[in-house]
Amino acid sequence: MKSEYPIDYWYRDWTGLEVIYKDYRDIRPGKAYTAQNYELWTTLLAMGKRIWACAGGDWHSVCCDKALTTLYATERTNAAMIKPLRVGDFTCGGVGIRMCVGDTLCGSQCSLENQRLVVCVSDFHPSLYIKGHTYRVDILDDQGVVASKEVSYEEAAKPVYMAIDTKKADFYRVEVLDVTSDYRIAIGNPIWNSDNGGAQ
Repeated sequence: MKSEYPIDYWYRDWTGLEVIYKDYRDIRPGKAYTAQNYELWTTLLAMGKRIWACAGGDWHSVCCDKALTTLYATERTNAAMIKPLRVGDFTCGGVGIRMCVGDTLCGSQCSLENQRLVVCVSDFHPSLYIKGHTYRVDILDDQGVVASKEVSYEEAAKPVYMAIDTKKADFYRVEVLDVTSDYRIAIGNPIWNSDNGGAQ
């Protein structure tokens, strides 16, 4: 990029940005695309853009589990799987993150002040569910982490629930980190505050 100012480029609200790219760890010198894309995405969120985080292996015809997207569908059909993708109700990563404020789900918007936010984290992909590891679930708003819960390998075998009362914020979102390996393994899409207008 010749410009260091992201809004010089066209990022349309309610579209996705490939945040996890090829590998969760992405530690190759000079090619830390996941780290760079995550920084771009969080910068755009801070600027008021409403963009979903996605994952992509980019291996072109070769199946792998290095960068997964997780969604919950009513059945195993293309139409059922595309439905949550079209509204941002999916996880960038191989762990299921479900979050709601009333009947508003990830990827959407509602009034966030004085509401109850409920989170469920479950269904770790086998490549990320590692015996002896500890995980952490973080709930974030536009200012940073507002609630955290460490989860052992044994606890992660079952759904992990968290709930908080919301305060005035631009958005809420959830991340899951592998504490033992020190990297982010799942990024939930935000629920934005409908009382705010988004980027100008």
